[in-house]
Amino acid sequence: MIDPTELANILAEAIQIKYEKEVSLENLQVKEERHWFLSSSKTEIEILSPAIFYALRTLSGVSIADFRSEWGNLFREEDLHERPKSKSVFMLSKTKKYIMKTISKEESMNLRRILLSYLEYCQVNPQTYLNRYLLLVKIHKKGLGTPYKGYVVVVRNIFRKAQDVSEVYDLKGRLPKSGTASKLPPWKLHSYRSRVIEDKNLVRNFRLSVSSRNEILSQLRSDFEFLCKHNMMDYSLLVGVAKASPKKDNSRLKDDLDEFNKLAQVLLSENGEEEFYVGIIDTLSSYNLKKKIAHLFKSLIWRKECLSTIPPKDYCERIIAYSEQIFLSADSKYSK
Repeated sequence: MIDPTELANILAEAIQIKYEKEVSLENLQVKEERHWFLSSSKTEIEILSPAIFYALRTLSGVSIADFRSEWGNLFREEDLHERPKSKSVFMLSKTKKYIMKTISKEESMNLRRILLSYLEYCQVNPQTYLNRYLLLVKIHKKGLGTPYKGYVVVVRNIFRKAQDVSEVYDLKGRLPKSGTASKLPPWKLHSYRSRVIEDKNLVRNFRLSVSSRNEILSQLRSDFEFLCKHNMMDYSLLVGVAKASPKKDNSRLKDDLDEFNKLAQVLLSENGEEEFYVGIIDTLSSYNLKKKIAHLFKSLIWRKECLSTIPPKDYCERIIAYSEQIFLSADSKYSK
C-alpha cells in the first residue's frame, strides 16, 4: 500500500487542475480525457475524467482551496481504516468532510462507465442520496520498497455534519441466512454502537413526519432505479443516528447547514429527538459474470431473500420495499 501521507499530498495536488471554459454535458468526454503528472520520479499519477469530476465538485460546492486544505500534509493514524472483507482502505480528511477509499479496477471502470449519466442525474436530482463522487485517480508506484498500483476515489462523507453519531446501520434489505431475524433486545443495542449494525441486528425503525417519509422514499426509489438501470447491485443504505439539538426542527436544521453542506441528507425524527443521516454507499458493483456464478451457487444453499448477489432488478425491488418498512410515519401501513 502506498504511504498514506504521500497519498494525501497526491490528492491535494490532483485538485489543482482548473478549467477556464464552462463545463457542460455537451463538451465532456470520459474515455479520452485524462491528466498525467508525476508526484515523484517513482510515482506516476493519472487523474481520470478530470473535467467531469470538476463539474461534480462544482455541483457539490467543493472549492479547490477547501479540498486542498482538507488533504495536504494531514495524515493521522486514527483517520486510516481498513475493511478486511473488501480489502479496501479508506481515510478521513482533516475535518471529516471527505473520505478517500481504494477501489478495484473493475469498480473504477464501472464508475467511468456511468459517469456522464451520473453527473446528469445529480444535476436533475440535487437531493440524491447516492454517494457524491468527487475525484478518481490511478496510482502507479515503482522502484524500491513496496510497489503499488491501484485506484483511489474521493467521496463526500455522509456523516460530515453529525456531532455524535451513536448508531450506524449498513442495510441491504436481506434476511439473515438462518431465515429469521435476530432477536436482539433494545437494551443490548449499546453493545453494537462500536461497530456497524447490519440487517440481522436491526431492532428499530426510523420514524419521520409524513412529509419527510414521503420525500425520502420518493428520492430513494429514484436513486435505486438509477442504479438498477446501470446494472448495479450489492449497494447499501447507510443510516447514522445522532441525538438532535434541543428545540431543533426541520427548517432550523436546514438553516444550520453551511454552504458546503446545503445538500446534506439530514432528517429529523418524528418526535424531534433524533437526527438521521442517510446515504447510499458501495454503488460500484455490477452484476457481472462473477456475480452471476456466485448467485447460482449461493441460491442452491440459501433463499434469494438472504443473498446480496442477486439480479439488479430484484435487488432494487427488495431494497425499495425494505426502505418502506424501516422509514415509518403515523400514516404508514407498517405503523399499524
